[in-house]
Amino acid sequence: MKRGTETGYCDWNGRYDWIARCAGLAACASFLALAGCGTPGAPLPPSLRLPDPVTNLAATRAGDIVTLRWTNPTKTTDKQSISAFQQEMEADLCRSESTPSTTAKASAHCLPLLRQTVKPGTESILTDALPAWLTAGPARPLLYWVMLRNRKGHTAGSSNIAVAAAGAAPAAVVGLVASASAGGVILRWQSDGTATAIRLHRHVLRAAQPASRGANSPKPTSMVGLPPEPADEDLVVDAPARSGPAGAVDRQARFDEEYSYTAQRFVALPAQFTPTTLAASDAKRDATAELAGPVSAAVTVDTTDIFAPSVPRGLGIVFTAATHTMDLSWMPDTEPDLAGYLVDRSQDDGPWQQISPADPISVPAYSDTTAQPGHRYRYAVRAVDTHGNRSQRSAPAEALATP
Repeated sequence: MKRGTETGYCDWNGRYDWIARCAGLAACASFLALAGCGTPGAPLPPSLRLPDPVTNLAATRAGDIVTLRWTNPTKTTDKQSISAFQQEMEADLCRSESTPSTTAKASAHCLPLLRQTVKPGTESILTDALPAWLTAGPARPLLYWVMLRNRKGHTAGSSNIAVAAAGAAPAAVVGLVASASAGGVILRWQSDGTATAIRLHRHVLRAAQPASRGANSPKPTSMVGLPPEPADEDLVVDAPARSGPAGAVDRQARFDEEYSYTAQRFVALPAQFTPTTLAASDAKRDATAELAGPVSAAVTVDTTDIFAPSVPRGLGIVFTAATHTMDLSWMPDTEPDLAGYLVDRSQDDGPWQQISPADPISVPAYSDTTAQPGHRYRYAVRAVDTHGNRSQRSAPAEALATP
């Protein structure tokens, strides 16, 4: 019988062992399982340990400084975790005034501005202080990209291309001041003689808290029904004054809070400013490009409500002789934090006295049922807000209580 042609043998390291040499079929099967006989699977290639390219690089210029932000990946290109060698990843930051046609060409032509060790899953923030030749002349594209390298210096390629702007930036905003008013926060600054747009950035330092109140104080209701307030928000002034004091009013500011404000001039750049030679898969561009000046020093303002509501208007009186009742009505106030009204009366030119309840009445009407026949009465109304601020008395209205 020809060896190697029998069906009952096991191939192990090139040797042929007869089943007969096994101590029974079960023993052979156990041996085969332990020995790993059978068809081996395809070998897995070793990991190249190349970090995934960055996909969310963003560039923002303020004055002569460009700030770059991105999130570092947590996986390699072959889906392996890179947390085990988190000190082995370095980022090269690249800058160019010309537009590479693909990210592959961007990778090949990167002369790093700097190299920094980064950790997976973290946000990296780097700043680039532009040299003089990039802060002069007309606005033009300035391109940035990042390449992540493993410990052997190998990379999987460039990040998305982030676009900033080279050229002369607008002047810094100086003289910024802020003050609270009944209509909002008033902001003023010095004009630079141009109508360059200004971005006012508001940050909430202290949010309003429900106020404690006494038995006779109005209930604070000014924040009821308002949506949550963002911690940061921008207010854009499109065409500030060319001369004299320039300013704006932040009417979205809320009472009983503390804010900080900064100001920054900026020029919106045309759509064609953003390079278009990169394919959509190779570039991630901002929706709008701009050339912005330095951010001003911050100013703070406390918006504690010390402002009285508007004086009520249109007070009128109707006297009903049968019941000796003075029916008063007036135009309602429109302040969002209005708590109600107080009604005052003077009899026969005597002193003013409050005749309405201690708590403000909520409707713009009141009936005085204590008027005595034969006396002349004058009435006036005051508005009260939820902080207890009271307006001046309205213009008085008078009537004679006839018998």
